[in-house]
Amino acid sequence: MEPTQRALLLPGVELIEEIGRGGFAKVWRGRQLAVERDVAVKIDDRVLDEDANRRRFVREATAVSRISGHPHVVSLIDVGVTRDNRPYLVMELCTNGSLSSYLAQHGPMAPDEAIEVGLAVTSALAAAHEAGILHRDVKPGNILIDAWGTPRLSDFGLAALPQPGQDPSVSLEALTPAYASPEAFSFSSPTPQSDVFSMGATLHAMICGASPRRSVDGSPVPIDQLLANLHAELPDPGVPGSGPLMEVIRTATAYDAAQRYPTARELHEALRAIRPGGSANSNGSNGIVVGGPQASFTQLRPPPPPEPLPAASARRAWPVALAAACAGLGLGALAGFVLAPDPTAPAARTQQPEVRTDIADPAVDPMAGAPELGSCYSGVQQLGQALSATKGTCAEDDWFTFAVGELEASTSDVTTDAVDADGAAQETCTADTLRGYDADTGGTRPKGAYDVFVLPPSSTAFLQGQRWFACLARLTS
Repeated sequence: MEPTQRALLLPGVELIEEIGRGGFAKVWRGRQLAVERDVAVKIDDRVLDEDANRRRFVREATAVSRISGHPHVVSLIDVGVTRDNRPYLVMELCTNGSLSSYLAQHGPMAPDEAIEVGLAVTSALAAAHEAGILHRDVKPGNILIDAWGTPRLSDFGLAALPQPGQDPSVSLEALTPAYASPEAFSFSSPTPQSDVFSMGATLHAMICGASPRRSVDGSPVPIDQLLANLHAELPDPGVPGSGPLMEVIRTATAYDAAQRYPTARELHEALRAIRPGGSANSNGSNGIVVGGPQASFTQLRPPPPPEPLPAASARRAWPVALAAACAGLGLGALAGFVLAPDPTAPAARTQQPEVRTDIADPAVDPMAGAPELGSCYSGVQQLGQALSATKGTCAEDDWFTFAVGELEASTSDVTTDAVDADGAAQETCTADTLRGYDADTGGTRPKGAYDVFVLPPSSTAFLQGQRWFACLARLTS
């Protein structure tokens, strides 16, 4: 891919080099331009031409965002669809590779080390199951090791996408045979027990140093032989002290899904029950930093100092006198002006949402999810090109919604740059509109300087058809 093509694929991130690939996706090291940090970008090879597939990806990515703050889940920074209609995930970059490469370099783990890493990863998988999320492809290659040596479960979301021309939710091309559950080979719908099997096979790989279901020479077992031996238990490697762990592995990888642990939470508790005394939250001798569900772990080395943020652009905040016209000033996400009586101008009326009739899917209300006038937020933030806000309780220093509207049809995403350029937002989130809102609500707002933040829907909500924006204000002096 040429550099110019990379720059056009997704907003706010420069693709630098390819660092990995799988059956249906490539992983790039990228640079998040707004904050000058390296990230990992996974771009699927499949094009989302069908609305159903697009909605499925958005639904999965939205669900995964609920657990991306877990200490043993790779943090999800952004999701979306490239300009050539392929889904992508922007994630934190884990610079120490995967558990798979770790095992290849260091060899098998001692059973107590495998238990500790297993506790960390199953705590993440349990959080996913309890949020209604299935992973579908648990394996050492999808357990990454971050800059501090902490294991992090990755690669949620894209596994749920169907293959072109196929209806089943998994296919022989998509699954990883060495770690897939027996039912996956018959195209059964994925279940928590399917993830439990794959996690059990991963634990087996930790103490063996290589994947299960392999030939004597270490090569993958041919698919016909694999299918003929799905009933067989994973072999006991005979590692000293591995007896209790092998019992857990046998239950997790039982051929009959009903005989396995029902969810990752039960598997996690089974590992806790066999954890050697005094090893909680310990450093493995090979250098992986692990932790249980509370994730209280020791760092291998001090984290690098945070990189300085780029200097705030002039378009991010500037004072605007009450009498000055705001038209022609690019609001961006944040602007400032003074709320005070204007005897020369009639009170502006509060902006009401405009109803569109030209949306592609008439079943989708573009104003669905828009904040109500007067609703409050305790904080607003810009992370890279993404804008977000946290709901508040309408305390004195909270942000409040004084107008809502609909993004112009020409606005193709909800990045900072796109919100900056949107004419409807520029014309709506103004001092006149704020004065009008104040007049409509009884003129009780304190007079003084206000900051204004233009809040769009999340990128996933935007992909689902929401096109609203909200004008938020907060008294600064």
